[in-house]
Amino acid sequence: MLRRSTKLVLLLCLVFAFVPSIVTAQAEVPIDPAYNITLPDDWNWEYATPYAGFFLSGDDYTVYLVDPAELRAVVRYTTKATMEEVFRDAFAALYDGGLPPGARIEDLNVPGREGLVWSYTMDDNQVGLFMLILMSDESYGVFDAYADADVFDDPERELRDLILSFDNAESVETAVQAPAADSGEPCRVFTDQERTVALRVGPGENRTSVAFLPAGTEVDVTGINVSDDGTEWFQLDKAQAAPQSAASELWMRRGDAEEIGDCDSVGDAAAPPVIPIAVQPPTPAPGGGGGSEPQPPATGSVTPQTGRWTMTLDSVLNASCRGTQNFRLNTNEIYFALEWYDNFVTIVNGGISISGDFFARVPGTNTFNGSFTYDDGTNDQVQFNFSSPTLARGTIITNFTADDGTPCSGTVGFTFSH
Repeated sequence: MLRRSTKLVLLLCLVFAFVPSIVTAQAEVPIDPAYNITLPDDWNWEYATPYAGFFLSGDDYTVYLVDPAELRAVVRYTTKATMEEVFRDAFAALYDGGLPPGARIEDLNVPGREGLVWSYTMDDNQVGLFMLILMSDESYGVFDAYADADVFDDPERELRDLILSFDNAESVETAVQAPAADSGEPCRVFTDQERTVALRVGPGENRTSVAFLPAGTEVDVTGINVSDDGTEWFQLDKAQAAPQSAASELWMRRGDAEEIGDCDSVGDAAAPPVIPIAVQPPTPAPGGGGGSEPQPPATGSVTPQTGRWTMTLDSVLNASCRGTQNFRLNTNEIYFALEWYDNFVTIVNGGISISGDFFARVPGTNTFNGSFTYDDGTNDQVQFNFSSPTLARGTIITNFTADDGTPCSGTVGFTFSH
């Protein structure tokens, strides 16, 4: 995620006004022999002569790197110095002046490494992150990453492998020689966009979407399933992805989020059967006869507003029939209307009543599960996810029979508005 901070007002001519003339791609940077950093194959390096350190260059980012041996030559610090004291002294020594007043120094966000960071912007539309990283031998190195604002995103995540490789050589050698527990780094998925990666109760577009992959969180992949059409689906760690969800499993389509680690070695996972999510069967509102006083719902931050609501179905429905893969239908092939106006919402104990059908709130959430009975007598499994007292998105799972008698199941999204 793009960090926002005060504008850099120092003279950064030591690094940022200097554009290194990179010549050839090289995998190893000739830093002090006691330390190590390994570049990706498509990165290059150049000495920062006449200044300390090196310039490392990739497609988007440039990194100003100072190894601990060179840093100790320009910054004298003792074992009693705090990390923040070394951070400030290192910046003042490498650049023309110290940090600006009010500069916000934060912890390095790279699992397995300690350090401090400060984000900044420059007049030439560049954004950077100055990092002081603690080595395994208790020394410090500087890793200052910057890029044009339109491509600068989250260098702690995007340059994670490069940062992890920056350490004293003995620790790196020990890590390489140690027997690996598996074939590679565990597979995880990540997105920095809110509410964009749908999490479903099973692998397939016809499975109910019950949540979204949380932005800014790396989530473990626990299995993979390949559908008949070749689409790959990741099974996720539910406790990390959506601990509040009532679903027993959570799946996402591979490719919808960024992958971290060895995701090609994930073990196969069996798809759960196509069954509706756990719901409360249709029943009169608690109290009977509609004469009871309205009561507050179970815990959750949104209380739907009472009154008349409109349900608008999405135009496309995802379905599958026995023995077939997922396919898409026009919703009006299953439902004779795409809008339903006569939905009257009332508040009842533990949930809401919609035109007489009860929908129970999932504790601690703004999600309501239940059944909805239409005018033709059919009954579908429905989930409402309220984002405000007057608006919700949801999904309907409907069971129907094809013309040849084959049983099918379909899922369609909808908007529910007051």
